[in-house]
Amino acid sequence: MVPSQADAIQVLDDGHRELRVLTDRLSPAALERPATIGGGEWSAKILIGHLTAWEEHALEALDAWRAGRGSAVQRALRVEGLTAVNAVSTEADGRRSGAEVLARSAAVHDRLIRKLREMPESEWSAPPTRRSKRPLGAVVGSILGGPDGPFTHASAHLPDLESYVGGR
Repeated sequence: MVPSQADAIQVLDDGHRELRVLTDRLSPAALERPATIGGGEWSAKILIGHLTAWEEHALEALDAWRAGRGSAVQRALRVEGLTAVNAVSTEADGRRSGAEVLARSAAVHDRLIRKLREMPESEWSAPPTRRSKRPLGAVVGSILGGPDGPFTHASAHLPDLESYVGGR
């Protein structure tokens, strides 16, 4: 089942808000401390950048579909795989400060939410391309999804961040 636009926006906003509450409890040094999240591979900063990258992928896909093209992230996932797609964002965010990553996260999230709110219901319910069989809402939901379903990517990473913040 495809969530409604309102439900999708609510899930995205809730996840983003919960992440911000947690990251606001971290000092700049703790935000950037390496090997603290996700089995010791990422910093909190890299985690936030990772989630932001997937929101950027969703924005790019929406723009591509409106222009009648396929999405770059779907193509990259098919050709390069998930690990390679994730590596691009973690490498880029490793060079950014924690403050830059948080500011970028807020700006990208706001852009995504605004774009979803402005989208006509007819677009949300229709396939994004002629070749797609699923409605746009389902495809975007899978780009931003997690183990608990569409649009739950941020929520899927909350336990790791909660564990790190709680242990500080």
